[in-house]
Amino acid sequence: LLNTFGQEQDPKMIVEMAAFLNRLVSSLIGFVDYSPAARIITRLQQHYEALSGLDDPNSKRLRKSLSIRLNPATQKLLAADLKSGEASRQNNAVRLLESLGQTSLPLLIYIVKQEDDFRARQSAATILAKQGSQATSRLKNLLVLEITPEERVRVLDIIDTVTSDLITELLHALGDENRDVRLAAFRLSERLKDHRVVGMLLENAKTAKSELAVAAVNSLEKLKPPEAVEALAEIMKSTKNEALRIACCRALGQIAKPECIDPLSIILNKKSVILRRYIYSDRMRATAAFALGQIRQARAVKTLAAYVNDPDQRIREVARTVLRKVKKATRRRKIAPAVAKS
Repeated sequence: LLNTFGQEQDPKMIVEMAAFLNRLVSSLIGFVDYSPAARIITRLQQHYEALSGLDDPNSKRLRKSLSIRLNPATQKLLAADLKSGEASRQNNAVRLLESLGQTSLPLLIYIVKQEDDFRARQSAATILAKQGSQATSRLKNLLVLEITPEERVRVLDIIDTVTSDLITELLHALGDENRDVRLAAFRLSERLKDHRVVGMLLENAKTAKSELAVAAVNSLEKLKPPEAVEALAEIMKSTKNEALRIACCRALGQIAKPECIDPLSIILNKKSVILRRYIYSDRMRATAAFALGQIRQARAVKTLAAYVNDPDQRIREVARTVLRKVKKATRRRKIAPAVAKS
């Protein structure tokens, strides 16, 4: 039937056969028999493309009859296969959806928006990535249209599988009034590793509510942008939120540039003028010490050396560990030339 389909047949027969084959595809998918279903889809699409250059009304009617149509029940079966956890079912569903081409676009978009299962959404996004600019545009538009916050979060979690050109969409998401959407946007900014997002994250760190500001700084910690040092130091100095200060300390430790040493040293060392007590909490000081320990600079080591007998056990341990590492490295450098000479 497939081999003879479309060959010198009258239009009415082609329309009837196409309708039959569409029903057969749904039945085969229902019985998890994907291989013949894919063959039928391929044959229908080949005949559809053969008529694409013809502009007469008869050809247009034939093309319409040849388009693949998945009923709601079939769509649910494919979505279930994508999230099944069984490799063979997933692979078969992916191959079939890929063979559908643009026909699968509405279903894939629906899965991305509505499906809680991350595996299914990731598989759908992988297929969308192969469908060109139309699929990419549809998915990007979702982030600025009136979809629910839950749907927007689901899209943000997988959209970088489809495209990395997301600065405009990320800007909208970072400014979203919904907390979960903004947190998803921060996660996306970490995965993109695009230097253009640094300014957006810093703006959120300065202006957002405490939890979101901390999330923005946590993203900067993972990106490690050297240009953020001055802004992070200023935030750490001006904020009264200890969680945000601690996040800034950690970010400075990860950036690990010489410019990070002074703001961290202030946290570790600053005392009140009258009582001569440390201004910052033990937890804050311990975080600053740990961050200094990440900076491979002589001045950072010298700063920590003054705290080997600090009252806080965590700070003592960081300082002593760093000094031990430096002494071992120094011994190795001295031994190496002697071994070479011998």
